[in-house]
Amino acid sequence: MDARSCQLPELAHAVDVLIAIVPGNPSTAKTVNADVLSALGPEGVFINVGRGTVVDEGALIEALRTGTIAAAGLDVIADEPNVPNDMLALDNLTILPHIGSASVAIRTAMADLLARNLIAWFQSGTAITPVP
Repeated sequence: MDARSCQLPELAHAVDVLIAIVPGNPSTAKTVNADVLSALGPEGVFINVGRGTVVDEGALIEALRTGTIAAAGLDVIADEPNVPNDMLALDNLTILPHIGSASVAIRTAMADLLARNLIAWFQSGTAITPVP
């Protein structure tokens, strides 16, 4: 299989653990759906550290309930911080409070970028990384 040209269900079928690190936007909404989870299989594990909207949460809940996949770990959900009750009832799902980037290196880089943005703002009136 050439990973550069395969479709997501084919990729899911070829792996034991599928990790999503995908930005959330209209083109990625519910990319991980029932077909992808079914292809991952009953021994498969799904992890999402990208954006919650990438996952069809209803399909994920059903896949975990029925054993379509073995387990899942989520650092993000679609409607943070509101966790659906159906998710909380699952023993084979671990949910973290969006802390995937909580490493010393990443948090230091974030603080450095904040400082550079503040300096740029006060020097020129524009930020390096403006938020629309």
